[in-house]
Amino acid sequence: MHLSRIVLLIAALIAQTLAAEITVQTRFSQQQVAMGNPVQYIVEITETSNSSRPELQSISSLPINDTGGLRLQNGRSSSNSSTQIMNGRVVHQVTRSAIMDVVAPGIGAYTIPAFQMVIDGTSYTAPAAQLQVVENTQGELVFIRTNIPETLYLGQTTAIELELFIANGVRSARIRDYDFTADGFEIPTQLPENERESRETFKNRSYQVISWPIEITPLSTGPQDVAFQFLLSAQMPNASSQGSSQRSPFGGSLFDDFFARTENFPVYSSQTVNVLPVPAAGKPESYTGAIGSFIMNVTTDVQESEVGEPIMLSVKLSGKGNFSRIQAPKLAPDSNWKVYEPEGQIEQPDQPNGVVSKRYDYVMVPRKAGELETPEVHFAYFDPSSKTYTELEGPSIPINVAPSSNRTLANTALTETQDKNFAVEELEPDLSRALTRAEVLLTLDYQARESNSVDSAKPFTSAWFIGINALLAIGTVACGMALKKRARLSSDPKYASLVAMRRDLKAAKTEAQGAKDADDFFRHANEALRLALGCKVTKDLRSAELPELEAQLEALSIAEDYRSEFRRFFEAGHKRRFSSKCAPVQLADVQKTFNHLLQGL
Repeated sequence: MHLSRIVLLIAALIAQTLAAEITVQTRFSQQQVAMGNPVQYIVEITETSNSSRPELQSISSLPINDTGGLRLQNGRSSSNSSTQIMNGRVVHQVTRSAIMDVVAPGIGAYTIPAFQMVIDGTSYTAPAAQLQVVENTQGELVFIRTNIPETLYLGQTTAIELELFIANGVRSARIRDYDFTADGFEIPTQLPENERESRETFKNRSYQVISWPIEITPLSTGPQDVAFQFLLSAQMPNASSQGSSQRSPFGGSLFDDFFARTENFPVYSSQTVNVLPVPAAGKPESYTGAIGSFIMNVTTDVQESEVGEPIMLSVKLSGKGNFSRIQAPKLAPDSNWKVYEPEGQIEQPDQPNGVVSKRYDYVMVPRKAGELETPEVHFAYFDPSSKTYTELEGPSIPINVAPSSNRTLANTALTETQDKNFAVEELEPDLSRALTRAEVLLTLDYQARESNSVDSAKPFTSAWFIGINALLAIGTVACGMALKKRARLSSDPKYASLVAMRRDLKAAKTEAQGAKDADDFFRHANEALRLALGCKVTKDLRSAELPELEAQLEALSIAEDYRSEFRRFFEAGHKRRFSSKCAPVQLADVQKTFNHLLQGL
């Protein structure tokens, strides 16, 4: 009896270890918000497992009895799943969220108390959440403040606030000019129009604060300087305590009189940011340069189709990050579908604090009938806050594919009139099926013609017999090679990737050589060089940054002169693409350099 209890206890401990862990969190989208600005109350239920992907039930209702004086409206739900790889340990995670808009009756502190909710038969406590609603920093009269982080990663697009503080004693202040110095960053050349004005007390002094939301993206690793400058025109208070007529924008007594003349003066702010490359360890194969925090939703426009009829697979990425540098998520190879490359479209939110999205629409054509499933979607990103890679996985969606209602379309390629919105390639012939008698009669012409009759005396030595057999032999060899190549493409992913890179290299080289402006040229030229180097080392380098490309060149023992020229060409392309201050270039000269670099690979 004693032994049986020990066995049951051990079994219970093992079951508890293998079971998925569920946590419940509550929060406001902002802990402090100005009166009238949008804010959301969010309840997140997260299930984590080390063995398999959890199956978490959706949120249908929340037993919130006390809202703390706030009004909650427009309830909606969302979900996302991810797989994190940390030090070789795989962690599966599924999160369901309930999101509600919050309306506050006035300024003050609000708390939604903790409440109980039942999940899968078990009771959990949703903790309390606090919100501070305020009315809508150091002793200079005028100064600039920014919230740029001290450390960023290469390519990490970061939203910052550029704030100009003007003390109450400064009158008739006007911005005459704006400039910045940041060679290692992409920064907007003009201030955005959606500036905000507010009042703030800093160090016992009241200021008018003008702020602009802008985004910066580091383009080079290492310590990078960034400086902002405003040229202001304003009336500054007199320094009467000094008995002097001199006026300065910095310092000054609160008792200065305001009988002052208008002055023009600059205001500076500078900072050094340490820019790091993303770590190479633990980088998933589906990583293409995304940095930030994202969720992914995968949908199709229809659930039923037929052979040869295209469907639309839409992948929507939402969150915060470098959307301009995100490439299309990779789909798992699937011979049941013909997939065409998508074009990404960034969707800006309607509200200032809304979530940005980027959508990719894949046109997919089913190649056979039956209960098919769309390919799995994989998208990886690097989270700079946790310093880890996360791979999002979009599940397959079942599609019921019926046989084609068009007899000709069932055995041939899609015609151009079927869909003019995507390129059409001929389907490879099915040589494994024997031809019917009707097909044989339609294929071969057995009726002799007067002008081209076969020599009945020597039928096996006639020119017609030899020519037909030669064509059949060539066709058989060509079909055999095509089938062999097709089989290898299906069974050898590395070879398939190499073939795709060679095809894309040819297209990128053609686009670069035919470019009419420098921006278009550098975009295609840098892509072509990545593909050429990737073909040489048999590795997909489409999303590789310059440090990784230089490491590959060094591993190939490429001469230092070539590597230096390669580096200068790529840096020129980066500055041309991301920086606003670029010297004009001669297309003929840079195309000559591009051709020389390609020949070296």
